Amino acid sequence: GLYYMNTREKGRAGEERAAGYLEGLGYEIVARNFRGGRGEADIIAMDGGELVAVEVKSLARGWVEGDIAKAVDRRKLGRIRSAVAAFLADSPSIRYYSVRIDVLEIGGGAIKHYKGVGQ
Repeated sequence: GLYYMNTREKGRAGEERAAGYLEGLGYEIVARNFRGGRGEADIIAMDGGELVAVEVKSLARGWVEGDIAKAVDRRKLGRIRSAVAAFLADSPSIRYYSVRIDVLEIGGGAIKHYKGVGQ
């Protein structure tokens, strides 16, 4: 039956779905819930030779599609970039040619994928 998930559980369930979705696209997940520098990244993955930091947002009631991508503001982007820099400093063996930030918006049965947010 229906049971109430708290925000953290909902976030974790959303991240599981996000990871499966990304793997289905052929991304290789290299880190999850990475904390470093002045920030954190939900998922860090390789998309071919591109390193992608993925912010996972579970649609809460009342959110309108597309609002969440906008909710990843300059401060949040800065924290994600800081985490990516720390991750790369910790992972000298990773070969990549560029870095981008994606947002995955998860709600109901759908996943919306916004690539290259804040570029």
